[in-house]
Amino acid sequence: MFRSKAQSIKFIAKHPVLSQFADDLRAAINPSLIVEQQAKIFVGIHKGLGIFNWFIPSLKIGIQTEQLCAEDGALLWGAKKRKAVRNIKLACRLCDVNLDLSTSNREFYRSIGLLDKYPQKFVFGPHVFPDTTTVFNSPTDGRFVFFGAIDGTRREKIISNLPAEMVSVVPAGTYGKELSSIINDSQGVLNIHYSEGVYTEVPRLLSAYLHGKVLYSETLAHPFVEGVHYMPIHSLSYERDDGYVFNELSRLVTNDYSFTSFLKRFI
Repeated sequence: MFRSKAQSIKFIAKHPVLSQFADDLRAAINPSLIVEQQAKIFVGIHKGLGIFNWFIPSLKIGIQTEQLCAEDGALLWGAKKRKAVRNIKLACRLCDVNLDLSTSNREFYRSIGLLDKYPQKFVFGPHVFPDTTTVFNSPTDGRFVFFGAIDGTRREKIISNLPAEMVSVVPAGTYGKELSSIINDSQGVLNIHYSEGVYTEVPRLLSAYLHGKVLYSETLAHPFVEGVHYMPIHSLSYERDDGYVFNELSRLVTNDYSFTSFLKRFI
């Protein structure tokens, strides 16, 4: 179990990838936020996070990171994992509020009866970004980097068809300062879906944004617009205006999807 803290907010995660996301969430909190109560943020409630943690007195916020539904309503792998679904159901009952990063997942909760039973507990959307502008940072001589699992997935085939001299795959198990350094030295971050569908890997988008990078991705879900908030993955070799794209993303997320603003509603 991974734990970190910002003021009296404790972040709890069970996997290194989710712990990395928790670190990015802490970085997204405005330092001026005053927290006067104990709060726990459970990052990745599809993982079993220890039943004892849920019963320590505090405000409990669950963050649901798993992809459950694509934008067209098709069920994705997250909704097909029985253990993950069981963990999500339990966490939603025990938490005070559940932030699901995807508006497309709304129907999943309705289908299992939780949305109608606990409507006040649910917030949908990528409300995890800073409320202040991050500085654009894109060296022209770096590579585009992908971090995440690729072996045996559709990602491996797609990456193999990209210009080898422009792309680097970060070794599995790279986190923390080492990963941050690699992203800082890159031209941008690659995002390739684990399976077919239109959805958004918000943690990877947040990490790219915090490092001042543009995301190069397959199609993302609303509210992110290709060519405005991110670049299509096939445009690595094209002439482009990354600064414009980054600034448009910054305008959207700082105004509408601030993690600090989300926290202020409950803390």
